[in-house]
Amino acid sequence: MKKLYFLFLLCSFIGFSQSPGDIVVTEYMNDSDAVSDTVGEWFELYNTTTSPIDLNGWTFQDDGRNSFTLTGTVVVPAESYFVMGRGPADTMVNGGVNLDFSYGDGVFTLGNGEDEIVILSPSMVE
Repeated sequence: MKKLYFLFLLCSFIGFSQSPGDIVVTEYMNDSDAVSDTVGEWFELYNTTTSPIDLNGWTFQDDGRNSFTLTGTVVVPAESYFVMGRGPADTMVNGGVNLDFSYGDGVFTLGNGEDEIVILSPSMVE
């Protein structure tokens, strides 16, 4: 019983979120006027829970061909906003956005018209 309780505490502490709505997209920039899309696209996430959530193993995709899966520790603090962008974290280059994480150019692009941002946890909860 102690091992199961310890595993529960460990999972709760590092934020293994499995519920829809734990991480939500609150804002996005798909077609910046200030800089090109290759450095100016970004989206903002919000952690709706009271625990930090590690996005290691989470997949971000649209309904088409764009997707990326995070590898390594990327933590969204509890009840906090987190900005992910296509360009560099340098605000002098990316149009003035304070990025928390840069996923790089070419792995995930936002259409200038209609597009989607689908978030999947490691256990494929959307």
